[in-house]
Amino acid sequence: MPEPTGTRPRTTPSRRIGEIDGLRGIALTLVVFFHVFGAGRVSGGVDVFLVISGFLTTRAVLRRATAGRLTVTRAWSRDLDRLAPTALLVLLAVIGGTLALLPAQRWQSVLREAAASATGWENWRLVDAELAYGAAGPGASPLQHFWSLAVQVQYLAVLPAVALGCVMLAGRVRRVRGRRITAERLFGQLLAVVTVASLAYAVRLTSVDQPVAYFHTFARVWEIGAGGLLALAVGRMWLPPAWRRAAGWTGLAAVVSCGFLFDGGRLFPGPATLFPVTGALLVLLAADAGQSRAGEDDAGTAPLGLFTRLLDNPLPRWLATISYALYLWHWPLLVAWLVVTGRPHAGVLDGATVVAVSVLLAWATVTWVARPVERWSARPATGETAPAPRRRLPVRSGAMLGAASLVLAGGAWASADVVEREDLAELAALTEPSAAHPGAAALRPGRSGDAGPAGVPFRPSTAIAGRDGRHLSDCMNSDGASPEVVTCVIAEPDAGEPTRRVFLVGGSHTQHWEDAWVQVADDAGWEVTAMIKHGCRLTVGPVVSRRACADWSAGALQAVIAARPDAVVVESTKTSADGTDVVLPEQEAAWEAITDAGIPVLGVRDTPRFEERVPVCLARHQDLTRTAATAACSAPRDELFGDPFPAAGRDGSPVTRITRVDLTDAICGPRTCDVVVGNVLVYRDTDHLTGTYVTTLGPDLDIAVREAAPWLFEPASQARQP
Repeated sequence: MPEPTGTRPRTTPSRRIGEIDGLRGIALTLVVFFHVFGAGRVSGGVDVFLVISGFLTTRAVLRRATAGRLTVTRAWSRDLDRLAPTALLVLLAVIGGTLALLPAQRWQSVLREAAASATGWENWRLVDAELAYGAAGPGASPLQHFWSLAVQVQYLAVLPAVALGCVMLAGRVRRVRGRRITAERLFGQLLAVVTVASLAYAVRLTSVDQPVAYFHTFARVWEIGAGGLLALAVGRMWLPPAWRRAAGWTGLAAVVSCGFLFDGGRLFPGPATLFPVTGALLVLLAADAGQSRAGEDDAGTAPLGLFTRLLDNPLPRWLATISYALYLWHWPLLVAWLVVTGRPHAGVLDGATVVAVSVLLAWATVTWVARPVERWSARPATGETAPAPRRRLPVRSGAMLGAASLVLAGGAWASADVVEREDLAELAALTEPSAAHPGAAALRPGRSGDAGPAGVPFRPSTAIAGRDGRHLSDCMNSDGASPEVVTCVIAEPDAGEPTRRVFLVGGSHTQHWEDAWVQVADDAGWEVTAMIKHGCRLTVGPVVSRRACADWSAGALQAVIAARPDAVVVESTKTSADGTDVVLPEQEAAWEAITDAGIPVLGVRDTPRFEERVPVCLARHQDLTRTAATAACSAPRDELFGDPFPAAGRDGSPVTRITRVDLTDAICGPRTCDVVVGNVLVYRDTDHLTGTYVTTLGPDLDIAVREAAPWLFEPASQARQP
């Protein structure tokens, strides 16, 4: 998030500040254009903002603390004066736009994000909701970009207290082993420790769970800390103009090229983040490392020719004045435009329009909201002289803005609670069987085309479909960074010993079948145990999506072989939105290890994957007839995956280690994979089945397993396993 530029006029122009403002303007331009036209790539501009924020705020707060002009409440109020007016205005606009434009199933999540954004913890909200950073699209969160503001707010909340603590400690302990202790030295040493620890943590967490690391405060603080350390050190440094020019141009080249060289959405904040961070530090060094020998004061440093003319010119400096507002406005406007048009991404013309409207809104916000609030916060109170109220009014205005933030957050959270209660009541009603909603029964022989009675709404509604995964409340490992193997018994006989013990092992695409497996188990007298870790498949080998998946797979494989169940059920293929349906070699290796131990493996074919969330698509076409809306969101079967069930792996080798279970005919018709079958919505997102539909799949799964593995239903003493 860009640091808001102060709106009070400077009495003395500053080339140094001009160059920093120019860097900020260029970084903002990169952020906006990559968001609009970059198809999900990250420019590195936000990382530059974090460095600049640390550079500007750290030294300023420490100077006020050492001069005795800092209190925690005054520092917080100053920050609220700069940040809250624009943020609150954007949040109000997003809430209004959400209620007007977005389908009801998205209201609760956006309202909770608005509450988190207003109170400075949106990054943790995104982590809790398991939302990975993604490209702009109709289904993207309109408040996703507030994560960087939250990280900076959390840093700014702690910074004044730490600075005052260093001043107090330095005043009490003046010397250690004959060496003079200063507040600046104490603060610098503490900041260095935090920065190094944060960088090490970022590298580790990125390798284990990059989506969480992307938003994690402690995995990001090192970028702010790097800017702060440079701010503390640069006053003692001097570089000749030639070195400064080299540093400036090198840093600027790194900042501009970062988004083209690195896919930051998948790599940051790991080691690759050093590229834009170092680039920003070099530009700041070039701007500020020449004043000691040049004999200049804080008015600036000696100009560096073309480098200074490029950064310290009206256009990038003007962009810097609106950078904070432009950063907050452009993303929700882009998402809103994609929602209205239904397009997956912006084209050249409409993208340019979004940018132009964002710039206009940002300028208007700075002119008519941010600057008036700042002028009012510095205005003398009636009957008082100017100096005193300038000390007291920022606290008063900050308190008002803080209260407004809490009111907005409380209102948004309470509204989300109302929506949630309504959703839970509707979800509870789904547990009652309904003859008007046959679901998968409509695809069975002799009932093809039976969609249920006309005029009866399908269930679940699009408003609650995203939450219709009843098994999601069961035990599992949903922590992306944790390799823990969580074992849950989800079905067992009411009395006596189970006839068979079956393990379900894998990720969410194994988990979403659980309700159907429970029905089969209850009829057959089985015990079913689930080992589920979201985002992972049971694999052996180096090709895995996350390091934690490899560790989890090793533990799960060991537990399965030790338990020696009668069968292990896994996801056997991997589908994608482009229509491929393959067997992964690293999964085959896991199946081989299990079958070598004498345990049969049942491989369930993966479900189709749509490009857009199905409930969102249906809600977007709600003005059409139900038949037309369903047709608009459904897809030809041969476009979603090949037919028949893949008999070979991705490398062409034959797959022989599993017993195949294919339920495609219970989900899709002969030619079309409809999103509503038998009056039941099939998918809760792009590729996961709704719990309501899965409960209608029990008979189909029973038939499929009896055909593929009849020995599972024979008495154990008579069974002949493959």
